[in-house]
Amino acid sequence: MRVRASLLAGICASAISFPAFAQETPDDDLDSRRIGPNVIIVTAQRQNQSLQEVPIAVSAFDAEALEAQQIENASDLQLTLPNVSFTKSNFTSSSFTIRGIGDLCVGVTCDSATAIHTNGSPLFGTRLFETEYFDLERVEVLRGPQSTLFGKNASAGVISIVTKEPQFDFGGMVEASYGNYDAMVVKGFVTGPISDSVAFSAGGGINKRDGYLTNGVNGDDINDRDRWFTRGQLLFDNGGPLRVRVIGDYDKIEERCCGVLNVAPSAEIGAIQLLGGQVNDFRNNPDGDVVFTDVDPINNVENYGISGQIDYEFGALTLTSITAYRKTKLAADQDVDFTSADIVRETRDQKVNTFTQELRIASDFDGPLNFLLGGFYFNEDV
Repeated sequence: MRVRASLLAGICASAISFPAFAQETPDDDLDSRRIGPNVIIVTAQRQNQSLQEVPIAVSAFDAEALEAQQIENASDLQLTLPNVSFTKSNFTSSSFTIRGIGDLCVGVTCDSATAIHTNGSPLFGTRLFETEYFDLERVEVLRGPQSTLFGKNASAGVISIVTKEPQFDFGGMVEASYGNYDAMVVKGFVTGPISDSVAFSAGGGINKRDGYLTNGVNGDDINDRDRWFTRGQLLFDNGGPLRVRVIGDYDKIEERCCGVLNVAPSAEIGAIQLLGGQVNDFRNNPDGDVVFTDVDPINNVENYGISGQIDYEFGALTLTSITAYRKTKLAADQDVDFTSADIVRETRDQKVNTFTQELRIASDFDGPLNFLLGGFYFNEDV
């Protein structure tokens, strides 16, 4: 058992994790994926390959590197991934950019120039990837335009997030942290065998924090954090040609986001004040922790989904099927003039249903020629 404690700047004061197992693969037990010490396996070409074998610009980070960086959610990924940034302007607008290329998607129907994949399935829309992470195996970044191999065109690149598979040895992890503004993060998972051929993993957690802005109209906290999340997996693997992995997940966000601060006086602010509205002013509030809004910015998001991957080997060929269904519900209410005057208000009540199906066959011949052939189906209802 290993105990790690670290002092973090900002919200989180300390963190302790208790990994209960580690995976090691001896040199004399290498499988067809050529897994060995100091070898990172990636799926940048939709096949399991060593990072050194992939002839494209790709960066990969394993679980140990991600744990050391305290990666907890999508916005934290930019701390580890070079040339990658995450932008979130309000409750429906967020996106990744790679090498400065990307766009700020507004609304649930917008697809970012950077594609997001989780366990081989694409995530569509701008809110689907703002979940919390607790069982990451690796993150891959493919820089530059990516086309049909990932089911859709992505002009900036692809970020592929892979979670840990269930293990046939019992193990698990628990992590907890506490910081100022009553920030609290608790998460963990457990994994182990159900039978000789079926393994499971289950985990989840919460992420809470008081708001660090105050609504000067009613005294409520704004920019708080209130999230909880869970994921369960089943793996069938009896050493034969058939291998099946099923994943189900659920996460929910109930927050007041986002408070907006004015940085300088303007003619528009003067007009708002003539109408009787209040606007935060750094001259009177140098700490910048008070905003004025006649509507608390309510932001409720619910995500859930299920995916299944089936791999079947026959000789030097592998047939793979990946099926995924996801649903997102978004309810939001925001004062978009960001003052106490009742001028403009935006409300949203939206649902997104997504179904994807990928089918491909790949060869693993000893000679210089190999192939990958597949098809992809996508259906979205907004």
